[in-house]
Amino acid sequence: MSTISASEPLLAEAVAAVMGYGRLLEVSTALLYHIDHSYVDPGRRGEVLASLIITEARDAAVKASTPISLLTNTIPPDQFRSDGFLEGRVVRVPEFFDALLAWKDVRKAVPACFRCLDEKGIPLESAFAEAFIYFNHFLNVEDYEVINQEHLWCIMTRGAAVVCPNDCQCGVDLPIPVLMDVHLKKENMTAIFVHVGIHVHSGTSAPAVRCDVSIRSRSIFQACYPTPRGAPCVCVGI
Repeated sequence: MSTISASEPLLAEAVAAVMGYGRLLEVSTALLYHIDHSYVDPGRRGEVLASLIITEARDAAVKASTPISLLTNTIPPDQFRSDGFLEGRVVRVPEFFDALLAWKDVRKAVPACFRCLDEKGIPLESAFAEAFIYFNHFLNVEDYEVINQEHLWCIMTRGAAVVCPNDCQCGVDLPIPVLMDVHLKKENMTAIFVHVGIHVHSGTSAPAVRCDVSIRSRSIFQACYPTPRGAPCVCVGI
């Protein structure tokens, strides 16, 4: 059975309100039940569970962020700092990684790859100080070629992130749109690239997770703007 992947941001937000934020164990149990008793496909790579973990991290980041009151909101309308709700769902990338990773020094992480030596020692918190994410559901795409700045811009306006096709050979499974500025423009778009893998290992040492993102993943900057204003990206292995 195949179904479409509809974009329903309001429905997703309503479900989050009904289920309650921060209830990962209950949500995971419900997902496992439906995988066992219905036609829910968990995905070949575990991408359904990974998307649940990422969504829960997004919810935790939203809950931890400072609410913006519409009555005292002085943010210019052309700046993407609030989504118009009393409790804003636009969060900064450092806050998202605080919620996603159990690593207190995640904000101090420096890049493994960089464009020039000047960027070698720039920590994540500084590189993404004005970088924002905004999503509450995932969309399945059939063609990785749509992962470019123009489409990421459109996807972000829907409040969505992406699940790449199973036959994608680029090493990216879950791209999350990131806005590298407060102005919602195509040239300001980049992404968090998530690689999902099921690793079987033995012994007491933790498995080494390798996020193998090929040069194709960098092609997102070629479709619209060859030299975008500030376009670092983050690669995460789950």
